Amino acid sequence: MKYIGMDSSRQLITRERIKEESSHPGNPGTSVQNANLSSSSTSGYVSGQDEDAGRGCDREYVPDSVFSSDNPFFSSENAVAISTVEDLSSAVERCKARIFESPECSEERKWLVRNLIELQIFLQEKKEVEKTDVDSTNSSYGKMRIVMGHHFILQKQINAKHYCERCSGVIWGMVHSWYQCRDNMIEPRRCDYDGKYYCHSCHWNALSVIPARVIHNWDFEERRVCQSSKQFLTLMAKRPVLKLEELNPLLFNFVTELGDVKKVREDILIMKKYFVSCKNAIDNRILWKLQDRLHFAENVDSYSLQDLIDLNSGELLTYLQSILEVFEKHIKQDCQLCSGKGYICEFCKVQIIIFPFDKSTITCQKCQSVFHKYCWTTKNQQCPKCERVFRRNLESLDNLSLEDT
Repeated sequence: MKYIGMDSSRQLITRERIKEESSHPGNPGTSVQNANLSSSSTSGYVSGQDEDAGRGCDREYVPDSVFSSDNPFFSSENAVAISTVEDLSSAVERCKARIFESPECSEERKWLVRNLIELQIFLQEKKEVEKTDVDSTNSSYGKMRIVMGHHFILQKQINAKHYCERCSGVIWGMVHSWYQCRDNMIEPRRCDYDGKYYCHSCHWNALSVIPARVIHNWDFEERRVCQSSKQFLTLMAKRPVLKLEELNPLLFNFVTELGDVKKVREDILIMKKYFVSCKNAIDNRILWKLQDRLHFAENVDSYSLQDLIDLNSGELLTYLQSILEVFEKHIKQDCQLCSGKGYICEFCKVQIIIFPFDKSTITCQKCQSVFHKYCWTTKNQQCPKCERVFRRNLESLDNLSLEDT
């Protein structure tokens, strides 16, 4: 019996069976190539998976020199005898020597290199097992198990009981024994975003601003988060998903900058009505100056986490004011079509064109007419245009009643 490889399945095949299959009259084309020699440690030479289909059979061939008598780690006797660390170490050294003696780029060398790798893996596993036996004997906790390189120690059973909050009766106790990895006995790390605990592999002490703390406490201090939370917060940082007026409307009373930003965003929405009907603004793509924050041209209540961070640092207001200056310059100076859509205050009759986004003006909520704030307040907030429309409607009703009579 010949030992082929030292992989997880420890496949053993008989050379005599291969010879029988190669000389069987019913299978004239059967040879060593058809033996199932697949291995988990290598995928090229044994399984025959290769892009070159013409040479696929050669990759499955096991050279006769590998089974020679001077190759002890492939003999049937030593296949069983190799069971200690010393025997495996000796087999590794003999395999190395055999590799240097074999021709370069030959099938024999390929098979020897493959088996050297498998011997070294088997040797490492043997060392782990022997070390486990010693540690398990000296351990005060109990037996140890190795799973994928982790050393799990059986922990002492704690007879913990839980009691009913009302009658103090025992409701459940210890369910089963448990193991703890000896290599990872480390303090867990808490993610400040989701409140869960993670190991050091999943929590690298990355820092990030927490959205909930910003919304409810206006707290921009960076706190430690796990890797998954860090990636999620980075991905969502520039997405306008925070509606502050719904989540915490009182925040606008304490943070004056939020009110300033809201006023600027309202002005941008008013100016947008001019731009969408202006050919020059469309050709110049003036609204694309907000390409980093296009949601500012859609509504006034959606914010991204990055917006709030920039607002706290002062960058957002500076950015919006520079954009607002460009928009105002286009409407008032550069474009005659937009400037022709201005208003004249009907109260004071001053021949100065005013716009609804000016700081000194106010807009009637019914008819959208624009007036000076001073004039509006002195006239008791009575819109003359609305009064004219009201009188005209009364006159039309009176005329209809007269015609009916």
